[in-house]
Amino acid sequence: MRRLALALWIAGCGETSPRQVELLEDERAVVTDLESGRTYSVPRASLPRGAREGEVVAHGKVDRRASAEAKERVRRARRKLLTEPPPR
Repeated sequence: MRRLALALWIAGCGETSPRQVELLEDERAVVTDLESGRTYSVPRASLPRGAREGEVVAHGKVDRRASAEAKERVRRARRKLLTEPPPR
């Protein structure tokens, strides 16, 4: 099953579900399936041109709206960590 999902990712670059780009290296990229939470290592060439770390890829292209929403969730979480006192 994992090989099938990976083959679908490589062939369709996220046709099965949206994925967030976690890490870009020279030849490989680490992406997280946003529906299942699973992380995969894929060829960097399988990502759309210009995809950057933190962006969401869906249907073979960068989803700007989903990327902005993900970045906003991270900003809110970081802000919350700065304002909440540590538990005692």
